Amino acid sequence: MRLIIFLLPYLLELLLIIHMFKNNKPFVWLWLIVFLPYLGGLVYLIMEFIPDVIHGNAVHKARKTVSDLVHPDRKIKEAEDLLKRQDTIGNRIRLADLYKENGIFEKAVSLYEESLTGPYKNDFDINLKCVECLFLSGNKEEAKKRYLKLKNDKGLTPSQEIFIYQITDDYEKLKDIFDRDANFEIGYILSKKYKEEENTEAIRNIISEMEYNLKTYKYLQKTDNKIWYKKTKALI
Repeated sequence: MRLIIFLLPYLLELLLIIHMFKNNKPFVWLWLIVFLPYLGGLVYLIMEFIPDVIHGNAVHKARKTVSDLVHPDRKIKEAEDLLKRQDTIGNRIRLADLYKENGIFEKAVSLYEESLTGPYKNDFDINLKCVECLFLSGNKEEAKKRYLKLKNDKGLTPSQEIFIYQITDDYEKLKDIFDRDANFEIGYILSKKYKEEENTEAIRNIISEMEYNLKTYKYLQKTDNKIWYKKTKALI
């Protein structure tokens, strides 16, 4: 016990030195901590260590997340300012993505199209984002026309696949995915289509299948599937 009490100040000094190097603090702190063991360590603790803990990355990220929720256009403004200072493909795409996320589809399409130059002229992902914006803005026919002109040599991600099946009205494949993966979002998409066709029985069949899966696989109740189930049920 006495040994622990004896070694404790040295262990604390070692921790402060590790913190100093890890966070790229001025080298002068090393001399203060080593040659003024108690006073130097105390000053470092007050001036460097405690402020880092209070205003550290975790706190900064949490504060930034709350700020983004309260001021959703703040990230857009920052991205717009950055693009004005540095007009690069990466900054254009970042701003276009933010426009898309916030439903500003016309501006997003404009930036995506501006990015289709040089080595990115036939970039599939950028083109597909344009198609998605057109689709989400209600211009389905233009989105479908544009997609059919694209060349894709690298395959589709699952989310891209679902989106493309919507554009091309391939509801059979969407139904296959719903039956195979119990993807309730697809069930909702199919149900909206059936509602347009006034096919209430098909919607009820999807709802029954959702209810079966929710009862059989309890973990689904803790996912977004429960929200899609409620939205699907509201269609009847």
